[in-house]
Amino acid sequence: MHPRRLASAEFLEPVPGYCTPAEAPAPVHRIAAVLQQDLCPEALISHVTAAEILGLPLPRGLRHAVHSAVHVTIPPGARQRLGPRVRVHRRRTTATIRPRGLLMPCPLDLLCGLAGMLGPLALIQVCDALVSDSAKPPIIPLTRLRTQVAAASSLTGITKVRVAVAASRERVESPKETELRLLLLRHGFAEPEINLPLRLSDGGGGTRGFRLDLAYPLLRIAIEYDGDAHRTDRSQWTKDRRKDDMLHEAGWRVVRVAQPDLDTPKDLLTRLTALGAPRT
Repeated sequence: MHPRRLASAEFLEPVPGYCTPAEAPAPVHRIAAVLQQDLCPEALISHVTAAEILGLPLPRGLRHAVHSAVHVTIPPGARQRLGPRVRVHRRRTTATIRPRGLLMPCPLDLLCGLAGMLGPLALIQVCDALVSDSAKPPIIPLTRLRTQVAAASSLTGITKVRVAVAASRERVESPKETELRLLLLRHGFAEPEINLPLRLSDGGGGTRGFRLDLAYPLLRIAIEYDGDAHRTDRSQWTKDRRKDDMLHEAGWRVVRVAQPDLDTPKDLLTRLTALGAPRT
């Protein structure tokens, strides 16, 4: 291919010497693999790039598709030109092998790196995703992460990480569950149970199993967050309605929450108060 074409707007150069089509760029994990394996083996894929590859939740503006940068951490004395689309952080850190064969910082170091880039809520959402054991083994168990945080002293960002890990919980399945849980706690409600498993009669002689996003089981109050899929996916909408019917038949009160309730929670808080949701 002619160098003039490669230098045109048709292509991007995410790392020096490697091009990708601008209209269909290579995924971030492929770019990270080339960078680490071919250009700078001592670099650790870090910060928001590592978080994205691990499937951790990030604000949209920090995802690779938006900012087009790859973050790496290299030792303080290393000298390496990695191009304008690579954000280089210099610090000593430990590493562990993660899926896709990339070297990344251990979870504690990853969180410390993210502490300077994320707000308090987003950092807790990342912690919840790291320790979540609801569908598969966690990236790191919460008890181990708390032990490591307690033993750490001089890491940059450790103060913010301590706060986030203390607020983190297992079994969380989505960032919005985290946001909703923290909203309830901030307004004086007792901490709800997270993704409570429940099996109810289906009315035809059988039973059906569910998980409730948040719940006060002693009072039979279920709090469910509805994302866009609950609105746009007809099948999901039908399942939710049937789930509500079965919960009501079993004596549960169901509170459905959407993004506007998180933005302006007055009506939500009033309803929970009317239902007798417990206070701290």
